[in-house]
Amino acid sequence: MKRVIEPAIRLMNHLNYPQKFTLIGVIILFPVLFFIYTIIADIDRDVSFTKKEQLGVEYNLHLKYLMDDFQQHRGMSHAYLRGYVAFKDDIKEKKLQIEMRIEDIDNVDDRLGETLKSTEKWEAIKERWNHFERDANYLTAVENYEEHTRLIEELLQFMSYIGNTSNLFLDSKLTNYHLITTYSKLPYMAEKLGQARGLGAGYIAQKSLSFDERTELFIRSILIDSTLKEIKQGVELILKEDIPQKELIDLLITETSINTNGFLYQLENDLLQAATVNMDSSYYFNIATKAIDSALNLYIVEAKILNDLLEKDIRVLESKRNGLIILSLVILLTVTYLFIGFFLSVRNTIATLEHTASRMGQGHLDEKVKLDTKDELKLVGDSFNKMAEAFRMKIKEHEEMTESLRRSDERFRKIFTHSGIGIGLRKPTGEIIEINPVLEKITGYTRKELENIPITKISEAVQPEGRLFQELITGKRDAYSIEKKYFQPSGQIVLGKLTVTLFPSDDPQENYYILGIVEDITEKKKMEQELKDREKWFRFITEHSTDIITNHKKDGTYLYVSPVMQDILGYHPDELIGQSPLDYIYKDDQDLVIKEISEVIDPNYNDINTFSYRMLKKDGSFTWIETTARSSYQEGGRLGEIIAVSRDITKRKVIEEQLRETNDILQKLSSLDGLTGIANRRSFDDFLQREWHRAYPLSLIMLDIDFFKKFNDTYGHQQGDVCLQKVANTLKNTVRRSTDLVARYGGEEFAVVLPNTDADVAYQLAENIRNNISGLNIPHEASYIADYVTISVGVATVVPAQYKDPKELIEKADRALYNAKNEGRNQVRVSEM
Repeated sequence: MKRVIEPAIRLMNHLNYPQKFTLIGVIILFPVLFFIYTIIADIDRDVSFTKKEQLGVEYNLHLKYLMDDFQQHRGMSHAYLRGYVAFKDDIKEKKLQIEMRIEDIDNVDDRLGETLKSTEKWEAIKERWNHFERDANYLTAVENYEEHTRLIEELLQFMSYIGNTSNLFLDSKLTNYHLITTYSKLPYMAEKLGQARGLGAGYIAQKSLSFDERTELFIRSILIDSTLKEIKQGVELILKEDIPQKELIDLLITETSINTNGFLYQLENDLLQAATVNMDSSYYFNIATKAIDSALNLYIVEAKILNDLLEKDIRVLESKRNGLIILSLVILLTVTYLFIGFFLSVRNTIATLEHTASRMGQGHLDEKVKLDTKDELKLVGDSFNKMAEAFRMKIKEHEEMTESLRRSDERFRKIFTHSGIGIGLRKPTGEIIEINPVLEKITGYTRKELENIPITKISEAVQPEGRLFQELITGKRDAYSIEKKYFQPSGQIVLGKLTVTLFPSDDPQENYYILGIVEDITEKKKMEQELKDREKWFRFITEHSTDIITNHKKDGTYLYVSPVMQDILGYHPDELIGQSPLDYIYKDDQDLVIKEISEVIDPNYNDINTFSYRMLKKDGSFTWIETTARSSYQEGGRLGEIIAVSRDITKRKVIEEQLRETNDILQKLSSLDGLTGIANRRSFDDFLQREWHRAYPLSLIMLDIDFFKKFNDTYGHQQGDVCLQKVANTLKNTVRRSTDLVARYGGEEFAVVLPNTDADVAYQLAENIRNNISGLNIPHEASYIADYVTISVGVATVVPAQYKDPKELIEKADRALYNAKNEGRNQVRVSEM
């Protein structure tokens, strides 16, 4: 190591301080500045990367508008070629709109094509469109649809290409990644919707579907549903991130989900499952377009948010770059400033050391080196100071030692005199050297009196004391202790604990002194006896109590168990000592018991806890136990033990369970209609009130059996009840979603609450209900409109946030029901939104 450092040492030895500082400064600053330059260059690359992403967002937004026009043109063309001529003018208008879109993208490509390398692929798409336009009049409906689809697929591939060349799909920031993922899936879902729209409109126009055509539509409905779920999952992740306009995204994904599910519902029930095609192509085309437009709106909003996030990233990067440049300048100036200060500090320190060393050399040992620096040069000054201090300390040390001996003797005298125990020191001959006042108080004699009184008159003779004293003076033991009685002149007896040991003698004529220490234990013995008496009384109570009394360590381990434990749980107390109660408590109740005991042992909790749980009996069964527990604390606030009193409450628990089951049955009966078995008016009101605060949108169907009073007059009330039961069963079988509610509103009037359902779906469900009840063919000769039972239906749909009270929804549905009756009955009427 020395050989490696030697060249550096030689170099530094040949340089003065300014040269040293200059050399070190250059070596340190060059890599630092180079590193900062590298970071700034990386930030500039990140800015360019992000700006290129913005170009991709802009280009793809124009392509998405064109794709939407292509999809509509495909759908209308397919329906037209299948026989639906109403789309003829719309097709011409859409073609002009496509041409305008192409011109817009030409302008975009002129600006961005070189950067994104898109011009060649864009020209290929335009060429394909022109080729399709030339041949369109010679294509069949199927060929026309397939050419459209291939053109749209090529456009989708082009959008993915733009995503790659613009770095969009390479963005590693988590928030942007989640947003780009859903943003890139929306065009694909819109295309699947567009395919289903185009095919369906065409098949409706020809008024029939083959098995293969149904299969083709079914496959697309499955793909639409799965893609929608993926997009919703992606949006859920987006909403967890810190992005702007969360509420708008949540609103648009809800709208997209509702419109898409509504379209799939119509596709399933009125096209795929229907025996005959009765739907209008224009109506089908419009509900599909509604779903596609919802997806387009979500795409546009996500594109704007993504562009805003990228703009924010650019601002952050540019701010970081500018900050780094400023920081570099500050570092450079600060280092230069500190190097100058360092140089001047070293020069001043050396001058001070030279002056002080000269003074010390002249014999001024009180002189001290005073340096303002804390570097290695200060060690030199400290060494000078320590040398002078060493001489001064030798003199002071001798003075302090003398004072220490005086204080030590004074402390010993205070301890000996004021100690709480009796202390006596005597020679082996029995001559008393010293005794303290406490020993005089215990014996009742003064020192002068004790010198003339034999030891046998002062205290009782304890048999082993002579042997113990011989062992002590022969070196077989270091000390001994015995308890004995001391007889005071007044006749009072004091119980004392005597400890005897040998004390080294400072007299050359004596080998040792005898040190005796006497502790007054009269009160202590009295308290021990009282504790024994109390323990006997406590044991009598615990052994004859009908409740289980237990004592536990702070970890719960049994210390004591009363005998009644064997009568209640079958365990002998000895079986449980040292065991944990948790081993015998039902597993589902263990967390409760642990929580309650944790409170009991909490030093800040000064209360009694009572809790119930199940405990394992010795025969393997469980019984309910109620325990009252409290902790005891020792001096200093330390936890002592836990005391618990427990009793068998199994019979009480059985009664409580029977009462709970009875209450559950009564609660259930109170929510059902007694005749029909469906929800009653009370359940209807509660359900509508709950859904009013969360459903969006919310639909209500209200229906009334036509001329039901005449039905009762003709067939009797028993047949009227049977009719109501059949209508109720038909409602339950028709309304199959678990989130919906079917209720008897009153008399012959029924209601259906449909959360998260728009007006179109609610109307279609109402028609299904009306047809299914008519299909029951319940005879009704007294009806003015049919010879079987029919119903009139009113439908209303609202967005709860726009209304104050659910009564407004009921009033709308009731007015629609009134219109259905007033306009001839046996029909469905929808309230105005």
